[in-house]
Amino acid sequence: ILDGAWDLVTNTTESCVLDSVDYVVACIPQVPANGHSLGEGDNLAHYYDPNHYPEARRHVLGLGLNEALLERAHRVLRPDGRVVLNLGGRPGLSRLLEMFCDYGYAPRVVHEEVIPQHAETSLVALARMEASGAAHFEFFTDPEGRERVNAEVAETRRLAGQPLYHKIYVIEGMLMR
Repeated sequence: ILDGAWDLVTNTTESCVLDSVDYVVACIPQVPANGHSLGEGDNLAHYYDPNHYPEARRHVLGLGLNEALLERAHRVLRPDGRVVLNLGGRPGLSRLLEMFCDYGYAPRVVHEEVIPQHAETSLVALARMEASGAAHFEFFTDPEGRERVNAEVAETRRLAGQPLYHKIYVIEGMLMR
């Protein structure tokens, strides 16, 4: 167990202070900043600057930090190491599992539930991705996760103060070497 915080996603050799670890556990932002200042309020908890993470080009689904972590974790994980990510399910489970596989991990869903979408988090960037041809994101109008809507409809509902939900997944990926 590491005492304190350390950084896998910045591109420095100083961040890799250990020879190897068994697990990397993370819960990091999944929504591109889209003009939001990362220095204001708790924006760092909700958004990331996609320009800092070239690994984010594969899926183009707002998963840049997660993709960077999955790629860069290879240099510190032991051969049987695992990455455990707490992920918003807005891109859809199949795309999240595909992301793990693309970066060399065998994924397994450890937990899944429907949660309210944070009312202050703008979904404009996700709606723009959909409009530019990216696959639709998954939001729900009901807490059971039965009535699905895309990001454009979700942003309209969010701005109108209407109920909005998305799934959350905890996914464990075992390194495949």
